[in-house]
Amino acid sequence: MKCRKTVKLLSMYIDHELSGIEKSEVENHLLKCRNCSLELDLLKKLHNRMISIDIPEPGPFFEQNLFSKIKNLKTHSVFELIINYTNSLFTRPVWIPAGTAAVLLAVILFYSGSFVYALSGKNTQIQNEIKKAVIQKYLKNSNIINIITLTELCSDCGKTLCACSRSINKHEECTCGKCSLNHKKE
Repeated sequence: MKCRKTVKLLSMYIDHELSGIEKSEVENHLLKCRNCSLELDLLKKLHNRMISIDIPEPGPFFEQNLFSKIKNLKTHSVFELIINYTNSLFTRPVWIPAGTAAVLLAVILFYSGSFVYALSGKNTQIQNEIKKAVIQKYLKNSNIINIITLTELCSDCGKTLCACSRSINKHEECTCGKCSLNHKKE
């Protein structure tokens, strides 16, 4: 038998609760192992001290007082237990870090939204630059079909088309006919 198993059985050995086989195994191990024998001696001393403690007799009204206290214990309904638990949740200092985290999250979301909005503005500028480059390319090889096609495909770039047309073809007035701008040569 190993020491670990023997030490677990020592208390039962002292109380005479082991079967015959277990008792003989423990006794054989104790003959061979000095550490377990010392552990048994310590447990026997502790056991003897516990037995020697005087336990006072309960008073004449002990049972009556005990049962009346048990009877007077207030039983709580499930609803009351839930209310008490939730009230204790809101009084705990856990809400301070949780509130701080919520504010931090709100700040992060606000600034990330601003960043996305700023990027969308830059995106629009890039798109306008691309439109302008495409329009200038088509206007260099200027014919009426290219201009009409561009104005049909790009309804929001009438001003860009007119500006590009003026800068490349040196027209004084709008060539697309769809915008209300009449440009004079600057």
